[in-house]
Amino acid sequence: MPELKTLSLDVIRLDGDTQTRELNTDKVTEYAARMDEGDDFPAPIVVFDGGDYWLAVGFHRYHA
Repeated sequence: MPELKTLSLDVIRLDGDTQTRELNTDKVTEYAARMDEGDDFPAPIVVFDGGDYWLAVGFHRYHA
């Protein structure tokens, strides 16, 4: 099972072209509102390459 770890958003890199689709700002806004209301979301998936943490799945949740 993969190691689960809490990370600060500022250590997660987004500049590695790991986002394969366009960010939907309406979805980000919806997720942010739901998060403010206390809805739970699955944790984003982040990959550590030995030097950096890269966001792999969960871009809309990250931006929300």
